[in-house]
Amino acid sequence: MSPATAIETEQVRLRLTENEDILRELEAHGRLKVNPRHPKRRKELVLLFDAKPFHFAPGETVIVGRRVANALRRESQIVVGDHLTGDVAAGVEEIGAYDMTQGYEEHRRSITACSICEKEFDNVSDLGKHLIKDHRSDRPDLYLDTEDGKNLDTRKKVKTEEGEIVRQNPDLLDA
Repeated sequence: MSPATAIETEQVRLRLTENEDILRELEAHGRLKVNPRHPKRRKELVLLFDAKPFHFAPGETVIVGRRVANALRRESQIVVGDHLTGDVAAGVEEIGAYDMTQGYEEHRRSITACSICEKEFDNVSDLGKHLIKDHRSDRPDLYLDTEDGKNLDTRKKVKTEEGEIVRQNPDLLDA
């Protein structure tokens, strides 16, 4: 490898396949196992590259370099169907590739776009209102002031000289 090509800039997004036949074969051969350390005890395909484990679970993606991706795809191959005449299929599939110097075009969005529904807004203030109004009940884990639907916000509403109502910490008001 020449010094000019020593750094690999092509990145590949990989995920566990959604093909039921391949998943069934992986599970039958003991390669798709339940991870006891994960809080949800999910099923994972664990592949090794250079003594480093890569965990593939349904619905999750892993981003690696091109050489690592090729090795992981080779290692995840399994025979589907009859062992003599069945097809060889990879348990890990490639979603897309991109150059690190260019960025991943598909997921590049502006700062005023919603990260959940990808709706575009004119400004950050409108985006914040949208997140609170439309996604607070969907994703309560994103909001620190909610716990089981109860509002834990202890800040007081204060009217400014311009007539605007703002929230301030009560400890700061006494000073």
